[in-house]
Amino acid sequence: MPGSFGLGQRRALAPFLVHLFNDDDGDGREGGRRVTVRRESASAESWPDVRRRWGEGGQRRPDGIILVEQLAAAVEDGASAGAAEAARQVWGLVVQARGMECASCYVLDTCRVRSSAGLCTHFCLARAHILDLFQLPSSCFSCK
Repeated sequence: MPGSFGLGQRRALAPFLVHLFNDDDGDGREGGRRVTVRRESASAESWPDVRRRWGEGGQRRPDGIILVEQLAAAVEDGASAGAAEAARQVWGLVVQARGMECASCYVLDTCRVRSSAGLCTHFCLARAHILDLFQLPSSCFSCK
């Protein structure tokens, strides 16, 4: 899916860091704007290396970054582990754009259900002022 950065991938790939680059060629035309998305695995230990790459003479700084980490996953009652590889997943997202003084934090709750049209994914994205799952709206946790 264009613009996707792999939340449907297996847990072994999380946490990961998404670098967003604005490739605007500056000619002012409508079609001149493009965004390049680059994804890499992330850990607390790798962050100093990532920042060093953006230093003097290094790689171009991204226009935005998104840190993604899976917080929880659960399989529906009665479903086999392989059948629904985690029917419900909760992700933590930290988003920061160039020029912002601080990052914004979000919790993304996804729930995969079977319907007559196949599999359908419901989601709820909530801004987290303090990363506390109990402060999310109760509608985020309904998976029916």
